[in-house]
Amino acid sequence: LVAGVLEQELNLTNEETNAINDILMENLQPANRMYRYNWLYDNCTTRARDALEKAVQGEIRYMAADKHRTARQILRQFNAVDRWIEFGENFILGYELDNPLTKRQQMFIPSYYAADVDSAIIRRNDGRVVPLVKETRHPLQQTLVTNPSQVDWPMWTFVILFVIIAVVGFFELRRVKTFKWLDVALSFMTGLAGILVAFLHFFSEHAGVNTNILVILFNPLAFAIIPFVIRRKTQVLSYAILAVFVVFFITYFVVRQYLDPAIWPLALTLLLRVVVNISVNHKKSLSLQTK
Repeated sequence: LVAGVLEQELNLTNEETNAINDILMENLQPANRMYRYNWLYDNCTTRARDALEKAVQGEIRYMAADKHRTARQILRQFNAVDRWIEFGENFILGYELDNPLTKRQQMFIPSYYAADVDSAIIRRNDGRVVPLVKETRHPLQQTLVTNPSQVDWPMWTFVILFVIIAVVGFFELRRVKTFKWLDVALSFMTGLAGILVAFLHFFSEHAGVNTNILVILFNPLAFAIIPFVIRRKTQVLSYAILAVFVVFFITYFVVRQYLDPAIWPLALTLLLRVVVNISVNHKKSLSLQTK
């Protein structure tokens, strides 16, 4: 990764430079200082672009090739060096992030906008065509050597969890009795994660978080399961949770939201607990009937 300062000297007239100054002064007025920040559609980079386009006496045309990307693919270029950050990002961002972005929409990333500006031209009102950038300089450039872990820790963490839960489930089926403390712990952790997902989904105004299908599996309703688990009243509840999983999988195949690979062993772990509870309850019912 390379970080530093990229300086682009713009090919503007004195009138255009003064126009930008006027726009900035207008933006400093008390009534204009605050705005609803939208990290995807209306952020500090898009505001700078809009001010420049407004100030130019003509039209800015961006000549770089249009590369079809989604917002999630763009974010992954910056966060893939830390799998836990990438996992957390995918955990809270919904299928809105999987829609292809236009060239203009991709300008929410500063480096993407800088690349578009570098190859842009100004078609002035008098017919003249000039490059938007007069000169590009690198007054401060530093190469950062990163050593991302070669181990996919989220994936391995949840795979190991799945294996442990599977082994425990095997012994539970043999003894025809579940370890209720395990279901209580999983329900509690699911509820905690669900608080974050549900809050962002239903109350946050940030782009992308209100289209997250993981809210079907991870929501605060998981806390309501705990009293039933403690009293071992899970016969009907287990089938209700199984129906929730069916709804989740149907929704996934309909909207095709990208799910982080590590989500699958986590979801299968929760599903496994449902299957084990249903199987144990079924064996208990058969045992009572034979008696």
